[in-house]
Amino acid sequence: MTYTCSFCGLRPAPSIGRYLMAEGGVAICSDCVDICVETFSEARRDAAKAKTPKLRLVFPQPSQGA
Repeated sequence: MTYTCSFCGLRPAPSIGRYLMAEGGVAICSDCVDICVETFSEARRDAAKAKTPKLRLVFPQPSQGA
């Protein structure tokens, strides 16, 4: 039986590699898995940046004296 990637629609080929199969005939090729991994990694990096407090530098003002 030949499966088709449920995400990109490509059929198995040497350049695509392996498929992950789920119940109901749902399949995802290794190229689509790579895209998903990168997408989630970027989302996690963006979320971590948003939670990082911004560093605010405060310099003392020179005294106005003699």
